[in-house]
Amino acid sequence: MDTPSVEFSFSRREIRRLPDALINQIAAGEVVERPASVIKELVENSLDAGASSIEIHLKGGGIEEIQVIDNGHGIPVDEFPLAIERHATSKLATLSDLAAIDTFGFRGEALSSICSVADVCLTSRTDDSPSGFQMQIQQGKMAAVPIPVGTPTGTRITVSRLFHQVPARRKFLRSSTTELTHCQRIVKELALGNPGTRLSLKHEGRTLGNWVTEQRIDRFKECLKLSVTPQVLQEVRDHLVLEAFTAPAEETIARAELYLFINGRPVRNRSFLSAIRTAFHEATGGLGEPIGVCYLDIRKDWLDVNVHPQKWEIRCLEQETIYYWLLSCFRKHFAAPPLAKTQPDSPVPFAPVFSPSPAFSSTYPFAFVARSPRFLIVEDAHGLLIINPHHLADLATLRKWQSKAKGGNSDRQTLEIPKIIRLTPAQLELFLPVQDLLSSLGFETQSFGDLDIAVHTRPAFCSEHSVTSLLPKLLQKLQPLANQTPEPRTVNSLFKHLLSSIPAEEREGQELSTHELLEELARAIQYEPEFQKYLKRIPWASLSLGDFQ
Repeated sequence: MDTPSVEFSFSRREIRRLPDALINQIAAGEVVERPASVIKELVENSLDAGASSIEIHLKGGGIEEIQVIDNGHGIPVDEFPLAIERHATSKLATLSDLAAIDTFGFRGEALSSICSVADVCLTSRTDDSPSGFQMQIQQGKMAAVPIPVGTPTGTRITVSRLFHQVPARRKFLRSSTTELTHCQRIVKELALGNPGTRLSLKHEGRTLGNWVTEQRIDRFKECLKLSVTPQVLQEVRDHLVLEAFTAPAEETIARAELYLFINGRPVRNRSFLSAIRTAFHEATGGLGEPIGVCYLDIRKDWLDVNVHPQKWEIRCLEQETIYYWLLSCFRKHFAAPPLAKTQPDSPVPFAPVFSPSPAFSSTYPFAFVARSPRFLIVEDAHGLLIINPHHLADLATLRKWQSKAKGGNSDRQTLEIPKIIRLTPAQLELFLPVQDLLSSLGFETQSFGDLDIAVHTRPAFCSEHSVTSLLPKLLQKLQPLANQTPEPRTVNSLFKHLLSSIPAEEREGQELSTHELLEELARAIQYEPEFQKYLKRIPWASLSLGDFQ
């Protein structure tokens, strides 16, 4: 039987120049991801302008309006048209300048990109000008010539209706609450990196944050709101200067926040952050994640910061040398003084107490007997209680998640490099309507083109390795709730399902000390009636060694 031939025909497409408006919107897609991206670019411009005070005002989570006001040196009116042109900048002049960048912005794309996807009002005044000037920009073009206005020295930029001309981009923005969370995080990060500059953040008239301290350690306390004294690390070597502030290890079990600034620039250098985490895990036995901020100053000509449109990534000469130096510094830092541990904090050799009248602890309605990876044993007046520690760890994880969810947040970890997952067409159809629900469970996601999605955060107990296999399965479970606002009880049920879906070996941060296990057991016995089904009770009269096989 002859195989039918298939003919393909291709029509030649003419090579042509893209329109300027399309070029700007393509560039904007690299620079402006969401409202938080706009804030980062505008605030960094204000810092480069020498501002000592910066105010950020938001509406609708930044989707409706973003206003950044600074007291920097301002923009001369004759440079207004240049300020919104692509690749026009005051921060670079020659090729040699590119080899030693010492400013936040230098590519000349930020304001141009923002103007191409939003309406912008630019108001500015220089010290030597008797008045300020204001210019309206719509669809990337000046709507009219600048007009004189009364305004103090500095610049005010108002960005409104973000992506209103690009509906394909706007539909991927999340809820105003989620976008506001991203905005808060980026402002806190900018505040951490720039002590000495006053920053304030307001949302629809409500103050969300004021950062006014001038020393790094004070700004660290102000931003992270720790109730304990941070541990300080200071080291110098050749062309490297390191200063870091970290929370004591006992503060790291509940949450993880680690920030890295290189030459004052916030970066996501996977290698250097890994050095810090490795040293911390070695000192704590792998429990939890570090909370801290690391300021690393390196020779300018050792860095290439021109590798990422949003300037999150860098290339660095001598990267391997710096990695091992950081690892050595943080090993010493986390090891001295020794990290305090709560007693009892390690498995106790099994020595059953066969006593009808055990001595009770002053804290718990039972006495501790023994612990192993498979069971926790306590005794009371009636006999022995045996429980799998994993059940108690799950209960603690659920309780912590519920507590954070009530505050409008969830216990999550940010992935240093977003995880890209390829879905089937059917899975993608399920994904789009349940993005906000995934966010409430700890998964911040976005479409990444074709059938790919990008995962930016994961629940704190869920290992990065398990995300790829877990998320597609979870979509099927969420499908009946598409386009609904589920009740808290339903979300709790979903979280329990999520917890039970992850094998114990693929979980993170669930290791509890013996003291914490006993606290959780006492709480469960008193407040969780359903938890009784996980308890094995052995009365004294029927106790035999076979119960421990």
